[in-house]
Amino acid sequence: LNISNFFFFFFISNRVGAGQNFSVFVSSTGLVLTTGDGKYGALGHRDWNSVNRPKLIEFLLKVDVVKISCGNHHVVALTNEGQLYAWGRGNYGQLGLGNLQDCCFPILVNWHLDENISSIQCGPDCTAIITEHQNVYACGLNKCNKLGLNRPSLFKLKFKEVPFESLFTKVKFLEGLKVTNICFGECHGAAITSEGHVVIWGSNIYSQRGKPHVSQNKPNLLRLPGYSKAQIIACGPTYTLIGTDDNAVVFCGTRFCMDTKAITQMTSMFTSEVITRPKVILGLYATDEQIDKGQLLVLNSLEAVGHNLMITVDTFLRINS
Repeated sequence: LNISNFFFFFFISNRVGAGQNFSVFVSSTGLVLTTGDGKYGALGHRDWNSVNRPKLIEFLLKVDVVKISCGNHHVVALTNEGQLYAWGRGNYGQLGLGNLQDCCFPILVNWHLDENISSIQCGPDCTAIITEHQNVYACGLNKCNKLGLNRPSLFKLKFKEVPFESLFTKVKFLEGLKVTNICFGECHGAAITSEGHVVIWGSNIYSQRGKPHVSQNKPNLLRLPGYSKAQIIACGPTYTLIGTDDNAVVFCGTRFCMDTKAITQMTSMFTSEVITRPKVILGLYATDEQIDKGQLLVLNSLEAVGHNLMITVDTFLRINS
């Protein structure tokens, strides 16, 4: 079913997602529409074709989708009844279906545990679930143990590497930490606990874990500047971003920027900076006078898109009575 522009702009809510060359939209009534590149089946239309305008996923017409998340080439959706659907690329098991096959239409994931699913989060080539009891289950590519699925040996001196996992598997070292948010980069993962602490694991080759000399098989607690608590988190390919309760953006890892002189000097166009400890790179602070006037900017979301950072803020202006 194709959909008119009027219908599209009138009914689409703020539940949107995007992967590499495709977009997903969820209406206020739970309808799912996709557009873009259909090469890996991420559009969910029972074919591998691309479409240039939003098109309804007919397979999901009988369910009410309340949450979606997108990886590079796959999508997962959660319904109001707690059912989980997945489709798109499955080459690393990121669909959680027990195989490595791509799928061009939504398939119901066999969730056999008693815990209800509260949130879903895709990484580039992986997927994670947070349950109502704040346990974490993950599947997909486990490069550098970014999913935390490497298994300790009998005496816990060595770890058996798990290259990928095609079924949702419990991340045991996060058990009991009451995880509220989770994200993944290309080779590391990070989570926020209910107390506002940040836990990071996986590769530290770019200092993205904010602490030197750490094992990829053991998580570390990230110490934020001051007494800040984490509220938002995002993982880039070489860095980690945290949004704090005092309205700051904290960075650790390696960042790249374009060297404008290199364009004429035929040298490297990019320079890099390594930040080994968490550092505030943006503070949306306000004076007492601004607060009294209601002139505030509040950090709403962070998105790590390659080596670019996208931030949305909420603005508040007092209306004179």
